[in-house]
Amino acid sequence: MAQLENNTIMTGKKPITQITRDVLENHYEMREKCSRPENDDLFVATYSHDADSNNTGCSSCDRSQLVTRIPRNTEDPHVHYGAIASGNQVIKDAPTRDRLAEELGGILCFEMEAAGLMDQFPCLVIRGISDYCDSHKHEQWQGYAALAAAAYARALLSVGPIRASTKNEKTDPIWMVPFPRNLKFVGRQDQLTEVEALLSMDSGSRKIAITGLGGVGKTQVALELAYRRRGTCSIFWISSVSQESVQQGYMGIAERLKLGDVDPMNVKQQVKSHLSHRNAGKWLLVCDNADDIDMWISKERTALESFLPQSDLGHVIFTTRNRQVAQRLAPSHTIPIEEMDQHTATQILTQSLPPGLFHDRCPSPLRFFSNWPSSRWQSHKRQHILRITASLSQIIYHL
Repeated sequence: MAQLENNTIMTGKKPITQITRDVLENHYEMREKCSRPENDDLFVATYSHDADSNNTGCSSCDRSQLVTRIPRNTEDPHVHYGAIASGNQVIKDAPTRDRLAEELGGILCFEMEAAGLMDQFPCLVIRGISDYCDSHKHEQWQGYAALAAAAYARALLSVGPIRASTKNEKTDPIWMVPFPRNLKFVGRQDQLTEVEALLSMDSGSRKIAITGLGGVGKTQVALELAYRRRGTCSIFWISSVSQESVQQGYMGIAERLKLGDVDPMNVKQQVKSHLSHRNAGKWLLVCDNADDIDMWISKERTALESFLPQSDLGHVIFTTRNRQVAQRLAPSHTIPIEEMDQHTATQILTQSLPPGLFHDRCPSPLRFFSNWPSSRWQSHKRQHILRITASLSQIIYHL
């Protein structure tokens, strides 16, 4: 729905209007019943319909009781988004209409047909409004209202993700992680256990933020988590250093999901819509280096927070140096990563040096290296550091 609304705003095209015009032009037999009526009368809520004018519409009603409204500058259908009340009786009384609307929190309209469906399965109700639920109720606008609702449904389906599937279809989880596993990863077991527990929860917030200073190992923790969950769900990785990298990441996800008719201007909304549906299955989305708060949270429609998918089967993990970003995006589940302690430094040094080179008699370098960012140890560029460490270890051992 958001994508359809965005398309209308950004392109100026009005698909609902175009669809209704095409239908009426191509189907002559529908013009009489489904064309837009000329009159649209709304009487004040306290004025009831003249019972003597049942057969002639409201021709006998007091026109001075009409609500004064500013004329619309267009005859195109207008789409309202909000709650619809569904019941088993037709509302034909304006005071009752207003009372129920207030009690139910400002509903848009009343209808009857969807009441039995919504209790059976999740669904979206699209209704064409044809009267004001008062005693002046008549059928003049019913045909046009039905056509407008059908036109919106068709326009909505045209922007939704297209995916051919069968009931028994099983697809392999998608793996979209750009880094190899760090086989020398050690430490951070408390944080890993905490995040894994959150990922296993059936309820609660689906967003987790891993936060800490630059280089302490946030990305390494997220990478280890991704490999531990590989095969259990689809895993997507987005570099979030800029709007361009995020756009590229969403384009890559759309390609792996094999979404049809991908529009680069709306790809983030298309991916969000697809992953928010239960048919997408279980998934994990990692947004790495989400440090720019203005990029993620703002009043602009382009704020990335609004394009995050939401599903009971999915989770989003952020890695960020900005604690404010972490608190805003995942207020319930923020996992801090502290600097490496001496025990973790010992583990990394032991695994990184050749066998027999490290000895317990050389603790001094560990006190120095324990405060080094773990990404320096656990990266493809650590060889130079290891050569220096090895030399220091040999010198201290022979002292």
